[in-house]
Amino acid sequence: GVTHNLSSGNVQAMFPGGSQVNGVTALPSQSGTPFIVAKDTGTGRSASFAGNVGVGGTPSALLHVQGNPAEVRIQHAGNGGFSRLISDSNNNLNFYVGGGPSLAATLDSSGRLLLGTTTEGMANANNLTIGSSASAGMTLRSGTSNSGNIYFSDATSGAGEYAGYIEYAHSNDSLKVATSGTLALTLDSSQNASFAGDVFLPDG
Repeated sequence: GVTHNLSSGNVQAMFPGGSQVNGVTALPSQSGTPFIVAKDTGTGRSASFAGNVGVGGTPSALLHVQGNPAEVRIQHAGNGGFSRLISDSNNNLNFYVGGGPSLAATLDSSGRLLLGTTTEGMANANNLTIGSSASAGMTLRSGTSNSGNIYFSDATSGAGEYAGYIEYAHSNDSLKVATSGTLALTLDSSQNASFAGDVFLPDG
């Protein structure tokens, strides 16, 4: 069988294979604390451990994967394609998908989310960057009697949470724009514009 040796103070297990038909053989943990290993009646195997499990190094969490880079591969049993989750040397978390696989998204060490690109946007708008070699965009899909909204906030409570906003109401197909928490402009389904304040036109 294949022996999985885990770090000192955690657990050690051996998974029988080949012609063996009995359950998984369990050894006591190196610290003396027993753990449970069981095998189902089919072809799958399952294991329950009392301590942390480390892959590639000494674990400090329930499941700890270490490597250069550290990679977790997820593969559907019915095809050869797979996805990967990689933590690189810059402490970025990279998501690869598509069977190849291709880099789909990066959550970088600064907490910025990059979709379809490895380069963040302009400094004042780089928390979320969406990139594509073709057209790029973002869709907000909501119910037919509900609205899609983008809110601009400088507070965690009160009116500062909706200091500015853009709202599209599907119930009447209108688009609203607000400033200072107050509705400023409404575009109706016939493309008529209603302004809450004055409209200034240039001279001449």
